[in-house]
Amino acid sequence: MKRTKSLLVFSLATFFAFTAILYTSCKKDPCSGVTCYNGGVCDNGNCNCPSGYTGNNCELSTITFQNNSFTTVTINVNGTSATIPPNGGTTNFVGTSGSSASVTAYTNGSYGEVINWSFADNFPTGGSLVTDPLNVSSSYFWLEITNNDFSYITTLYSNFQFSNVLVENVSIPNDGTNYGIGYYTVNSTGNSQISVDFYGGGLYTSSVFGVPYASNAYVHVIVP
Repeated sequence: MKRTKSLLVFSLATFFAFTAILYTSCKKDPCSGVTCYNGGVCDNGNCNCPSGYTGNNCELSTITFQNNSFTTVTINVNGTSATIPPNGGTTNFVGTSGSSASVTAYTNGSYGEVINWSFADNFPTGGSLVTDPLNVSSSYFWLEITNNDFSYITTLYSNFQFSNVLVENVSIPNDGTNYGIGYYTVNSTGNSQISVDFYGGGLYTSSVFGVPYASNAYVHVIVP
């Protein structure tokens, strides 16, 4: 009787051990059939994505746009708009990795020229990161004016003695504050000219200065 009982216990143990092995061998790998793109790694059926990539399969990637100008940029990527703060501010756009990104953007001050950008890019692939800097070209400079004179400024002349003169009605208080005015064209001579008119009439003076041919150029004019 003891022998029969031992044999039964052994048979049951063998059966359960075989069943456990069979169950384990038949259990489905949760990462089977899961494809992670752009360097993503599957973990228990889910894709862990590298920085800048999202989506169930890491199929979405990011372009970062950096505004290096002195004013807020309005940007549009594939029909979606956003604003980017000045002086190194950034914003991100997300799209399917490898797909095209059609980019338009603009910025301007209170006066002067409007600066525009228009270019095409692609959302990154392979786990790489993309940052597109928005720089104002060397053809322009950013103008700031401090008015220390007896009256506020009513007229601003950019490049007064050149063919590309720009005349604007402005209002710049005579309070000694530094005012950001706008973007203006750099002349081919390497010089640009700012002249001002005060309330009450009379052209005050010409402030002639050399502007470096460099991205994001800055000029500060103190009057007088």
